[in-house]
Amino acid sequence: MVDYQVVAAVVHRTELMIDPGALTRMDRWLERNAARWGSWSRDRIVEAVDYWVQVLEPVAVREARAFDKSRHIGVSPQHSGLAEIFGDVRTPDALAFDQRLSELAATVCRADPRTTQQRRADALAALTAGAATMACECGSPQCPAATGDAPVGAVMIHVMAEQATVEGRSEAPGYVPGFGGISAQAVREIAKSATLRSVRHPNDAAPEPGYRPSAALADFVRCRDLTCRFPGCGRPAECADIDHTVPYPLGPTHASNLKLLCRLHHLLKTFWTGDNGWRDRQEPDGTVIWTAPTGHTYITKPGGALYFPLLATPTGELDLPQWSPAGNRGLMMPTRTRTRAQDRAYRIWLERNHNQARIATQATQAAEAAKRRALAACNDPPPF
Repeated sequence: MVDYQVVAAVVHRTELMIDPGALTRMDRWLERNAARWGSWSRDRIVEAVDYWVQVLEPVAVREARAFDKSRHIGVSPQHSGLAEIFGDVRTPDALAFDQRLSELAATVCRADPRTTQQRRADALAALTAGAATMACECGSPQCPAATGDAPVGAVMIHVMAEQATVEGRSEAPGYVPGFGGISAQAVREIAKSATLRSVRHPNDAAPEPGYRPSAALADFVRCRDLTCRFPGCGRPAECADIDHTVPYPLGPTHASNLKLLCRLHHLLKTFWTGDNGWRDRQEPDGTVIWTAPTGHTYITKPGGALYFPLLATPTGELDLPQWSPAGNRGLMMPTRTRTRAQDRAYRIWLERNHNQARIATQATQAAEAAKRRALAACNDPPPF
């Protein structure tokens, strides 16, 4: 039995092989050996497979260049105001980052109550702000590191909170979209150095002229909805478009006719519509009722109302004209220029060509080096 990890590693590392003879020999070698790799780490499997790819078809070896393209950094919400940071970066950058965290963690005095690991974690905030030192938490007013270095530069994060929380009149928690609640104390700490912007409920305001909503109306819709409003989608507000439920200009630019849709579901609503497609209807409180092509009904509530109920206060009834969405417009939808199979074939061709050029360059350099050594051996120093 060969487990998934082995299969996935083998498929990926041999993807560039196209020579029939080399593939046959690789299959025979895998048949004899792969079943014993269940307890191996992925790195060990990759090392073994790459060795035999190098032996059988050198041009098909996957270079580190492909791994380099997969570098990334991600942030994932955890619990109680914490988040996880993960990713793959280039080794020199990782080492420099690790060293810089340790240096910043050492800028506080010995009385700081945090552990080394806690200080390294907190040093990330100082590093992000561009500070040269971090603030000590020993509590002594005489501590030279009590305030840390002044931050340089600015970072934008969105924190939602009630005005009373910011002003210290309430202990209601704040909310960071995508990460959950944070304490009132944390809200006030952030507010000390943040730019504050009020999100105002439009109440019964008249529709705005034009297609694009004002900044104030867009802020309200994003805070009210928080995520894409399509059933089952959780794409965050910053990645979403503002959609007119009843298309403009038939439907006005008004909070009761605006909602968030990620680009995928915005396209789906635009092109897969009509009696045989997706249909939506919006209530003044932001509730959206979706009807699927199967006839099933799905109701989505604005996400912001879970945390700040005032955001779901009705924004006014609209006197919308009777209309019916056009039939399925799938033929108008943008099409791919290449099939997935063609994309895969092109990637393989491109990577093999890169490998072929690298091998040819290495061979040329080796030949030139050998020639220089031969010439040097013939040119004996005097006396001749």
